[in-house]
Amino acid sequence: MLFAEFAVNPVQVDSIDKLAMLKGSFDFSRGALICTFPNSWVRQVNDQLTDGLNDMQRKRVTSLLTTLRDRALIKSGREYVGDNWHQAARLVSEEKPFFSIVGSDNHAPPQHLSSIELLEHVDFEALGSIDVPRQAADLIRPLAPLLIGAAKIRLVDPYACPTKANVTAVLKALFDVLNGRRCAIEIYSEEAADFDLVKAHFRQLLQHLPENINLSWFWLNDGDTGQLHQRLLFTERGGVIFDRGFIEPNAREQRQVSTNLRTMTKTQVDNATRDYNDTQTLVPRVLRLSSVDTEFRS
Repeated sequence: MLFAEFAVNPVQVDSIDKLAMLKGSFDFSRGALICTFPNSWVRQVNDQLTDGLNDMQRKRVTSLLTTLRDRALIKSGREYVGDNWHQAARLVSEEKPFFSIVGSDNHAPPQHLSSIELLEHVDFEALGSIDVPRQAADLIRPLAPLLIGAAKIRLVDPYACPTKANVTAVLKALFDVLNGRRCAIEIYSEEAADFDLVKAHFRQLLQHLPENINLSWFWLNDGDTGQLHQRLLFTERGGVIFDRGFIEPNAREQRQVSTNLRTMTKTQVDNATRDYNDTQTLVPRVLRLSSVDTEFRS
């Protein structure tokens, strides 16, 4: 599983040590995420922990919660019904399953853990990696927790090109997950041989672009050094390495063969964010096309 969503009963987080345990276990880079269930999860944890603490202890609670919020917490997207957390978690999990409910009123590891301490029953090493067929929906669907809430999505693949027939399918799969939210998408690939052809296909690509999406495509030239080689998708919160790229192959039989997706470490995301940006890229930029430029507007 690439991203496992955990429901953690906020009542369970009754000490700084337990909050620190969550911070050490959950992160986009590990593929283990905590759903804000209920929506007031952060406030509830903060209120019950900070009562009676000194200033230094309160600052540590704030620091731990901030790290969790930035690196591991995601909006649940699940309706919280009733006043009983255990019942609400069980009911909603029947429709949209959590990977695990932590602080459940029953005990059946790893799906139901009665306390935070029992997280030791979870094999975290099995998270953060998944094999999927090379079809658009299968490539993008596991990334949904990473994409939801992202302000900018960056994709890197030296072999990506708007002239490839199946690039539209992958972008449409991205648009479906974003579901109308405004987002900037940037794609970085290697220098193309025929820029006139690339520009023509990019214009065609813009015909499929929703109003909520700004698309920029950057062509780079690494001088055959191999600097531009890894296939990535990343946001401000985390990223994923694509073993064989994010574009569907043309041949149907190639689409059926699985490829591996695995989460990026925080260092890898930080380095990619530094190296692939619209001001100074890892390698020289030779062309940039954008949906917001008048001459390329659809």
